[in-house]
Amino acid sequence: MRKLATPVSHLFKESSEQATQIMEKSDVLECRDRSYTYSEGKQDLFHSDLQPVHEFTDKIWNYFEKVAELKKEVKLVTFHVASSCDAPVLEGKMWQPGGKSYTPEEMVENAKNNFKRFRELFGENVEFALENNNYYPSDAYKYVCEPKFIKDLIEELDINFLYDIAHSKISAHNMKMSFDKYFNELPIDRMIQVHICEHSFDETGMAYDAHEFPTDNEFEFLKELKQLPHLKYFTVEYYKNMEKLLSSLDKVREIVA
Repeated sequence: MRKLATPVSHLFKESSEQATQIMEKSDVLECRDRSYTYSEGKQDLFHSDLQPVHEFTDKIWNYFEKVAELKKEVKLVTFHVASSCDAPVLEGKMWQPGGKSYTPEEMVENAKNNFKRFRELFGENVEFALENNNYYPSDAYKYVCEPKFIKDLIEELDINFLYDIAHSKISAHNMKMSFDKYFNELPIDRMIQVHICEHSFDETGMAYDAHEFPTDNEFEFLKELKQLPHLKYFTVEYYKNMEKLLSSLDKVREIVA
């Protein structure tokens, strides 16, 4: 069954009425790091910005132990693969290298070790997925946005794929690759969730992750994606205007129903 899974964002904190309206138009919620203590609604998903391709400290594992204790009913836990550096430095819109830089082999090995522990922590009935990130011209994004690396990693771990439409369009544009080629090299057959929003371009022509209101292009693309047999969760990542968010949830509902 296809489900609308809406993130618990700042809109939930602004008023209980907004939270109620969003939950009424959603099937389930996607809780995140900044909202992991939120306890209302049916929270089938948990999404973390922490990256399993890196080595985790005891402090990080203590955090995930708290998440697992609070989210006993979670069905899908997802993570970013955002940088090959474990402490990148944000400059403008993009990360620059910082901390330790991992090789592809090291990232795969880290992920294997981390997911072994995740399975022990969350239990055998919970599914896992990794999300594709957006590529910017910096060595902080080395390897991790390449579709082959993403596919090989997910297949090696035998987990699912969280597909972010905007991230893939940004990566294809900034890597000077056709979108069709980029998309088709991703692990499409393992796609369990899709993130939906519109990207933008800066004054230099570089694409970036703006989390704008999804356009007709995104909605038309959803009509194609919904045919994928493994795809279950549809998530609108737009938070700038409450009424627009609600209207986008209605639109996605029409498409995937």
